[in-house]
Amino acid sequence: MKRKIYTKIPRQKSIRDFIFKFYTVDYPIINNHSVLKGTRTYKDKKCTVIQCTGYKYRSIDDLFIIVQTEYPSCSIKKLITILFDMSIKGHRFFKIDCSGIKKPTTAFYINGNRSFDNKYWENSKFKSWTLLLKKININNEREYIVLITKPVYNYE
Repeated sequence: MKRKIYTKIPRQKSIRDFIFKFYTVDYPIINNHSVLKGTRTYKDKKCTVIQCTGYKYRSIDDLFIIVQTEYPSCSIKKLITILFDMSIKGHRFFKIDCSGIKKPTTAFYINGNRSFDNKYWENSKFKSWTLLLKKININNEREYIVLITKPVYNYE
């Protein structure tokens, strides 16, 4: 059986709407707030057993499981495309490497992310940002810069 991670966020019209809620539901955006992190998640459908406390950087592995819990047909390619194609009140998707858990983590930052690196994550099923970005046809730093500087839909 597939692993599931639950939130108290009801199913939204779209995955984009769900991601918007995931990064903003518990922590209203304040004008000078530079980072948006994920909401609390749970191991059970009734949301009684905490999987991760709120306002944390979330691994791409967990974010993918969280989204697939509500939208089972979502692929990693679709999720990565959505993350890079949206902004939340001017905050762009930000990819971070967490050396503590040896996984890629995610958030939305006011200035986005300009780093194209290729760290290997031993605890992630996705192994590197380079491999993830190849799923959306981003193969080098030049293509990555184009991706992160293009205009995107801004959720308010």
